[in-house]
Amino acid sequence: MIGYSDSNKDGGIMSSLVELRHAQNQLSAIGQQHGVHVRFFHGRGGTISRGAGPTDRFVRALSDGTLCGDLRLTEQGETIAQKYAHQTSTIYNLEQFLAGVTRKTLSDLHEPSSSHALEETLEAVEKHGLPLLVHAEMTDPDIDVFDREAVFLDRQLAPVTRRFSGLRVVVEHVSTRIGGR
Repeated sequence: MIGYSDSNKDGGIMSSLVELRHAQNQLSAIGQQHGVHVRFFHGRGGTISRGAGPTDRFVRALSDGTLCGDLRLTEQGETIAQKYAHQTSTIYNLEQFLAGVTRKTLSDLHEPSSSHALEETLEAVEKHGLPLLVHAEMTDPDIDVFDREAVFLDRQLAPVTRRFSGLRVVVEHVSTRIGGR
């Protein structure tokens, strides 16, 4: 069972998520090595620190190759009433999980993992304990001006911090609550 709230109490949310990803990758590799399918049981709560958040982001953020078309989870706290109290919202949320698991499984199978273009530089920055200063904003005109920071953090910075768990990141000019997390 992956317990998000308990694991982040000591090191914080970001460190917790990175370490949980590393653990899942290692356990999956051991399972594959011995011909055993490893199924992770994700315990999600109502807040980001307890593993909550938008369903599609949660599923997309799972470690590559650890899902394998199979997701087991429990949702706790206030999310139960918010997501499952009415038939329409229940159907919507279950469809989100089904679509997310299908998309993630297929992309893991058909899209090879590739290294980041700045991998060597980021490894050196991480190794020497230097901070990575980031102005977190997408400049794509198709992205609403109010979403540019959140989109950058999700699409650009999150994959980098997952790969380089020891990287110290300073986000300059934080303008949203999401950016402050």
